[in-house]
Amino acid sequence: MNWNQDKSIVLSFVCVWLFALLLLASDAAAAAYLIGQLTGEAPFLSETYGRIAADAETPLLTVFWLLFSVPAWIALCELRMILICFRKNRVFEAGTVRHMRIASWACVGAAAVCLAGTFFYPGMFVPALAAAFMALIVRIVKNSFEAAIRMKDELDLTI
Repeated sequence: MNWNQDKSIVLSFVCVWLFALLLLASDAAAAAYLIGQLTGEAPFLSETYGRIAADAETPLLTVFWLLFSVPAWIALCELRMILICFRKNRVFEAGTVRHMRIASWACVGAAAVCLAGTFFYPGMFVPALAAAFMALIVRIVKNSFEAAIRMKDELDLTI
């Protein structure tokens, strides 16, 4: 199979959109669950998963999920913008680095939400660690892009 950069970018776009659809579906389910808890009506999740609705910590975890969702949406939007920059061959430009910086801080925000959730549910430490690690990776890539931009600018001045 002949795999090139264009196909790779298209695959990345598809993955970003797939994650966005999954995040939207989970946000809708979480919101429906919380609305059902607040109004006293059985949400559609409690009919399917009766045990989940009976857990006392489920509403709190649902709130943490919705809080986590905010930086996740920001990160997905910034990843989409990075891919658009790549598609337009604007890789080593300040705009691309700005999108990477925002995506990195969004990962930090997601890690902070999950870390706060560990006080109520210790299992949230694992996603907090994963989000923090992702922030570190994006930050390192962003720093390497900044260095490449500086080198490119110096080379442009010498020619």
